Amino acid sequence: MDSTNGLAAATGRKRLEGLVVAITRTADAGTSMADDIRAQGGEPVWLPCVELVYSEPTPKLKLLWDEMDRFDRVLVGSPAALNVFTEYPVPSRRISVTCVGEATAEKIRSDPALNERFIVAEVATRRRAEGMLEVLRRSLGSVKGKRFLMPRPPEGRTWLLEALAVEGAEEVQSVETYRINCAKILQPLVDWARIDIFTFLSGRTLSCFLEIMTERGRDLLHRRVVAVIGPVAKQQAELQGVRVDVMPDRASSTALVEALAKYAAHGCPKLAVPRRT
Repeated sequence: MDSTNGLAAATGRKRLEGLVVAITRTADAGTSMADDIRAQGGEPVWLPCVELVYSEPTPKLKLLWDEMDRFDRVLVGSPAALNVFTEYPVPSRRISVTCVGEATAEKIRSDPALNERFIVAEVATRRRAEGMLEVLRRSLGSVKGKRFLMPRPPEGRTWLLEALAVEGAEEVQSVETYRINCAKILQPLVDWARIDIFTFLSGRTLSCFLEIMTERGRDLLHRRVVAVIGPVAKQQAELQGVRVDVMPDRASSTALVEALAKYAAHGCPKLAVPRRT
């Protein structure tokens, strides 16, 4: 890789031109991110490190669905959290959700099965759970006396649930609707020497990458650019001894790609070193 990335803005080149960016989430969840990378001139490659396993419909979930009206908001970190509910009848009125990120909001709006059951009331764009609490306070005035449901994977953070309880929410309930498992194997035909940048949209994804790749993965990340979506993923990376090079100001895949483009445009030594497997 040559060292001309810092000249991108001056020469009119797209800022990620010539760079190969690994997307470590599942292909169906990362389509918009791949489009953003291509728009900046980069080449996205799929390297899914996790697999989503959806919960089967159960009597407990059916009962919860029948009583969904009692909740002021359903709190959604990913569209995957809602998929199990599409197995149940369409309600008489759509259920209000607060979600993280415009990509999640757009998925809910554009998926017919989700859109006829849920309506996006608020979108948090900053720091995931912390940002969700901020928009809830702003929209509802106070969370005191309100009822909240959070469909989530068991691996997810509990910070928001605890914060809502502390602030006086009348009911704060979580329910497991899917799991995030590590993939059994990464793409066997990947040319690792071509990858310039690894992106991780969660700490769990990074943990799975290291679990699958072991020490080879740690060495790869040491020699490549590592980009994470937000502070939680960055903290997880640092706990595992991985240095983070790029993190956007707000937690979204679009913001992450923009932060990468700025990083590349200003020149970065890791993008100028010769590649080796």
